[in-house]
Amino acid sequence: MEAKWISPSGYDNAGIAYTATASAGSAYTVNYLQNIANIENGANGTGAGAVAPTFDMNLLPINGMTMPCLDTDIGSPGPAYGANFKSVATGGNVTISSTDSPSTGSPLSIRFSKLTSIDVQLFLRMYVVATYEGGWIYPLAHIDWQVLFYATGNAPGAGVQNIMGGVTADSSVATNDNPFVDSGKIYNGNMGWQFL
Repeated sequence: MEAKWISPSGYDNAGIAYTATASAGSAYTVNYLQNIANIENGANGTGAGAVAPTFDMNLLPINGMTMPCLDTDIGSPGPAYGANFKSVATGGNVTISSTDSPSTGSPLSIRFSKLTSIDVQLFLRMYVVATYEGGWIYPLAHIDWQVLFYATGNAPGAGVQNIMGGVTADSSVATNDNPFVDSGKIYNGNMGWQFL
């Protein structure tokens, strides 16, 4: 299993790409399952996830969601992570690939031009799992990765300009440890910017 940073193109396409190869089987399919383990607002000491002269905000779970949480598509029929998912069988193996380009959404876009900093770090874990009929999953490996949304330096009327964030990934670990969560509320649609 491997994860690597997708080089940014104007930061809109920045994210991570995954590839993994596992033994193919007739009783299961190989796919990904992703958890967001934690979120840290003010990760670089700015005091909050979004700072402006007259308000501070943090990116927090809403709608009763708690961390860690599942990261999959809204309306997905199961826990599998499916963004740009591809699966190619070769001989007795299957190679799967996917990408992720996380975002925080805008902290009150009407006040975006007043921000002096954005400082939020997400901690994620992507699992390679064998999924059996009935939805039973058997983890094969995981990789921890982090995305830092970090920008400072307000330009009048434009908001923060000095973008310093990025993506890092640890080495993969072959393990059968269960995911933090494989059901429940998902990240997409259940996070929001909250005034402090």
